[in-house]
Amino acid sequence: MGSEGDAARLLAEARESFARDGFEAAAIDAIAKVAGVPLAQALLLFPSKYALAHALYQGVVADTLSIVADLEAGSVAARFAALLEAKLDRLDAQRDVMRALLSVAMDARGDAGVLSSKAAALRARTAGAILTAVVGADDAPANASELGALLYGLHLAVVLLWTQDEDGKMARGVVTLARDLLGQAAPMLALPFVSEAMHRLGAIFGDRLAPVVSADVERRARWILARLMHGRRLAPGEADGAPAEVELAPHLPLVRAALSEDRPLELLLPAFPAKSPSPAKVLGKLPDYAESIALRSRDDRCRGRATAACAVRS
Repeated sequence: MGSEGDAARLLAEARESFARDGFEAAAIDAIAKVAGVPLAQALLLFPSKYALAHALYQGVVADTLSIVADLEAGSVAARFAALLEAKLDRLDAQRDVMRALLSVAMDARGDAGVLSSKAAALRARTAGAILTAVVGADDAPANASELGALLYGLHLAVVLLWTQDEDGKMARGVVTLARDLLGQAAPMLALPFVSEAMHRLGAIFGDRLAPVVSADVERRARWILARLMHGRRLAPGEADGAPAEVELAPHLPLVRAALSEDRPLELLLPAFPAKSPSPAKVLGKLPDYAESIALRSRDDRCRGRATAACAVRS
């Protein structure tokens, strides 16, 4: 709990410092001092001010994911526009700090660049949110992944425009235009020549939008997610079976990227069952029976995922 409180204070002060002094002038030792966190502890949590910037990006991504979860049913155009409008509302509340980070965010080779290799997981999570908006639409096309990648690129362009837009009207005007054009183009999205054009455009941008995945990577990504979701909790009345496309969408870009780049797939696994309030159990050095079952289950799952030729780190 102490480290979580320290991290929260450091992030709060980093926002103030970046917005007030600019990113380049900010120093992590000064941020730690004002936040009341010992420098050694601050460096354990955030080794540099770039790590603080990365954590602020993570907050923006988490906001995007929460927005998607609350999107109403509707067309691709309506859902994508609603997502962007809500994201711009969230960004408006932290305009000064986001603009202060612009110079480093646009450096694709820098430690805090949003298009850098270090931010690949964050891009994949955001791409997953946008893909979910597409797949969950009433008029979702068969080539949802290709459309999702292009809409992710449009989303980046809107955010960049927002950073240069004092009152936000230009960015919101682009959102309105995108909604109208998408609505008009929806019937054509399934046509073969449109799908081919989207695929070619996605290939030009490469992994800056989404990795160009092979059929084998796609198969293994879906295989991993299907097994991870095998024991998922379903709402009353929902039929058990293979995960639906809308269930896979938030996670597919992240798993595809990990497999394409041959890097570990990091999993957040369920916590152990809560112990009963018994000193013998709470202070015991060995796992109790419930924990032993949880450990064996986790080990079995990790071994099973590893057979998909992707390193799995627990």
